[in-house]
Amino acid sequence: MCGGSGTRLWPLSRKNHPKQFAPLFDEEGNDTLFRRTMDRVARLDHQHTMVICNHAHRFFVSSSLRRQERHACTILVEPHQRSTAPAATLAALEARREFGDGLLLIMPSDQLIADPDVFAEAVRAATRTALEDRIVLFGIPPTDAETGYGYIRTQGPLPGGDPSGPALKVAEFREKPERRVAAQWLARGDCYWNSGIFLVKASVYLDAIARFEPGIRRACEGAMEKRRDDLGFTHLEADSFAACRDISIDYAVIERADNLALVPADMGWNDLGGWSALAGVFAADDRGNHLRGDVICKDSTGNIIHGHDRLIGVLGLDDCIVVDTPDAVLVAAGAHAPNIKNLVADLRDRQRPEADEPRKVFRPWGHYESIEQGDNFQVKRIVINPGQGLSLQLHHHRSEHWIVVKGRARVTKGDEVFTLTQNQSTYIPVETRHRLENIDDEPVFMIEVQCGEYLGEDDIVRFDDRYGRAESN
Repeated sequence: MCGGSGTRLWPLSRKNHPKQFAPLFDEEGNDTLFRRTMDRVARLDHQHTMVICNHAHRFFVSSSLRRQERHACTILVEPHQRSTAPAATLAALEARREFGDGLLLIMPSDQLIADPDVFAEAVRAATRTALEDRIVLFGIPPTDAETGYGYIRTQGPLPGGDPSGPALKVAEFREKPERRVAAQWLARGDCYWNSGIFLVKASVYLDAIARFEPGIRRACEGAMEKRRDDLGFTHLEADSFAACRDISIDYAVIERADNLALVPADMGWNDLGGWSALAGVFAADDRGNHLRGDVICKDSTGNIIHGHDRLIGVLGLDDCIVVDTPDAVLVAAGAHAPNIKNLVADLRDRQRPEADEPRKVFRPWGHYESIEQGDNFQVKRIVINPGQGLSLQLHHHRSEHWIVVKGRARVTKGDEVFTLTQNQSTYIPVETRHRLENIDDEPVFMIEVQCGEYLGEDDIVRFDDRYGRAESN
C-alpha cells in the first residue's frame, strides 16, 4: 500500500512526495522506504507483487521499480485518495481474479523494519494459521503507552493449534486508545502494538469486508469491472471508486472480526509516524541530539536537526526540531511535533505551494527544480533520465531558453529536429511546439530560463505524451 498525505514529516515529505519516496537516508533519494519495502518482499517465496498507489504517485512507483529492475508488478492506481480498507479490497479482488484465491500479505510501504530476516520468518510462521481462515496480525512488543498505534491483547495459544507455535489468540483489538487505556494494557504484559501488516486469504478478507462494509466491496467491484490498463498501470474507474468509504482496515475489519490471530515479531519496526519516531533511526550524540547533514550543535540537548545542503548552526537549544529543505525550514518545539499537520493545513489555507509540492518536482521522465524566480522569469534545473523525454507541447504565455550542461538531447522545435550537446543552447518562442528527449545512456542535465507574463505549470498544451498523462490534449 503506497499512499499517504505526507504531513507528519513535513517539510521533508509532502502530499505530492510522501515519505516512502522522500530522501530520508540519502540526498539522492535512491535509498527510500519504498525501495526497502520491495527488498523485503524479494526475500519471500511468493507468486506476485501488487502495488496500490494514488494517481499522483504512480510515476514514483514505476520509476522506482524500473531502477530496481522489478518489472513483474501490478500497479493499481486509485483515482481518489482513500484509506487502507478499500486498498486491501482492491488487492483481494485482483488476487481472486488472477489466482482464484490465495494468501495476501498486506503491508504499508512507508515503514522501517530494521531486521528483515525476522520479518520474513514471521511471515513464514504465520502461513499455516492464515490458511485456516484467520486474519493474522503481526504484533510489535510495545515500549511505552504510545496512543498513535493499535493495541492487541492476547490470550495464550490458539485453541486447537500447536501449543509451541508462534500464533496467539487475540482477545481484543483497540485502535489508538487514549493514554490511560494504553497504560493499563501495557501493564498487563499480554498486549502488542499493531504493525499494520496482515496475512489473510483473499476470500476471507472479501467475506469480512462484505460483512462489515458492504458498500466498499460494491464500489471496489464496480471500479475493477471498469478498469483500464495503460502504460503498465491499472487505472480504476473513478465514479465507482468515489463511493468507497474512507476508512482503514483497522476500523473497518480488525476491530470487528472474531477470527483474528497474532504472531509476535520483534523485527525492529518503526512506522516513522513523525519526527520523533524518525529520530530513533539515526544515532544520537552524547547529549541526545539526532543530527543529519552539515550541523554544528553546541550547548544543546535532545534535538532533532535534519540538514540539507547548507550549514546549520545550533546553540543553546533543547528538545526542538529543525528541518532544512531547499524551499522551507521547520523549527518546532519537540512537544508540538504531533501538531505539524495543523501547520501544513494552515499553509494550504494560505494556498502556499510548499504545503504539498517540494522544490524538486518529479516527473515520469526525470525531475526539475526551480532555482530562481522573479517578475516574469524563472530558472529551472532539469534532469531527463536515459531514454526518456518531455511531451510534445507548447506554452501560450512564456518562451524558454534551453542550455544543455551535460549529455546529449534531441530537440523538436516547430518543424525542426536537431541535437544539442554540452554547452549548446536553443530558444523556444511562445506558442511553438517543442519537445526534448534524452537519446543517450546517461542523464541529460539542462538549465531552462523561462520568460513571460505567466509561468504556471498549467500553461502546457500537450499534443503527444508517451506517459498518457490525463492533462494531455
